[in-house]
Amino acid sequence: MTARDRVVAMMKSGLRELRSDEEADARARLVAARKDERFRNAEQARSAAMIESAKAQALGLPDAEKLKTYAQKADRDYQKIVREQGLDLAVHYRCDKCRDQGFDQYGNPCSCVADEFCALLRKECGAEHIPQFRFGDDKSAELGCSQSAALAKLYRIMRKFCDDFRTARTRFILLCGQPGVGKTSLAGAVANELLDRGVSVCFLSAFDFNNALLKYHTSPLEKRAAIMEPLLESDFLVIDDLGTETVLKNVTREYLYNIIESRISHGKRTMVTTNLGAEDLMRRYGERVVSRMLNKSYSLAFILSGDDLRLRSTR
Repeated sequence: MTARDRVVAMMKSGLRELRSDEEADARARLVAARKDERFRNAEQARSAAMIESAKAQALGLPDAEKLKTYAQKADRDYQKIVREQGLDLAVHYRCDKCRDQGFDQYGNPCSCVADEFCALLRKECGAEHIPQFRFGDDKSAELGCSQSAALAKLYRIMRKFCDDFRTARTRFILLCGQPGVGKTSLAGAVANELLDRGVSVCFLSAFDFNNALLKYHTSPLEKRAAIMEPLLESDFLVIDDLGTETVLKNVTREYLYNIIESRISHGKRTMVTTNLGAEDLMRRYGERVVSRMLNKSYSLAFILSGDDLRLRSTR
């Protein structure tokens, strides 16, 4: 179960309780109304007439139209009594659009719970570890850095990727470049944008990613699934600064390959930022890993060079 699935399940559970309370309140008002004999008789006559009309319509009986007319009259009589007595028998949902279901049939949150859903998703995904950077925060042009045009183009491409996330052909994004050129900020902007759209995100530095692999490798079998779940099941995985971690024997290369291969084959999207070029990646992780990263049928690869933005921003 992904972080998103857990949030959906948790919210649906709370909404079920809310609907149950609302429906119980409506039933209590109906029970109270039935204490009045006039209302009770009108309700029973209406129910019986509608049942007979429906049966006649379904069976094509000759008196179907007559019974339909009778049912309509019984309904008018019932509604008249409801108005005269000022009865409130409706279930009062907070949201008329979703009737407090919260989600549509595809699991997309209704506007009434969207903000709460995204807040809970951020918490479940550990979004406090994601750089607090948004698409609109790019100031490279104002800083006069040499890569401002390249960054502007990349931001446009990544915005389009977010727009088309569910249907995008792209399943792997590799962003190479020297330190400080804006790779992590761009990855953070994409991650935050997707979280705002209800997409589950796992954002890890290469160091934390490697530690998770080691923990998985050395843990008892019954604990391994929980460790690997966010790496395999999150809708969007970011591994930041790949190449800065220690390569652990029988761990780093092997699990990195398995995770990338599994995510690609299951239609999950992954983004890797690195200071290394293709040849260095090949030497460090092997041909199998890099061939998956650079497969043109589903991958986008970018090389970003220019000024160190961290130095520019302090001037």
